[in-house]
Amino acid sequence: MKRVLFTIIYPFWFFLAKTWLGVVLMICLVPIIPALLIGLVFQSIMNTTGEEAKDIGGGLAIFSLLLSPFIAMTLMSFGWYLEKHYEKWKYKTEI
Repeated sequence: MKRVLFTIIYPFWFFLAKTWLGVVLMICLVPIIPALLIGLVFQSIMNTTGEEAKDIGGGLAIFSLLLSPFIAMTLMSFGWYLEKHYEKWKYKTEI
């Protein structure tokens, strides 16, 4: 089951981890992830308007930038874990 799941993930991982364009996209995606998660969990926050929304947006931007290094390291650790398994199964891991 693990091999089937990893095989499905493989093309996405290879594009995001091993190609130039994928790495550039990850630089843009990493700060967006906390904002998306907070928006999904606290949907009422996203419905505010006016001065309150400006304060929430500023706080969310700062929070996203503060969490970016931790999210990037988590994604890199996950990538290293996948690469270890893909090399063991003789999948292509280098361009």
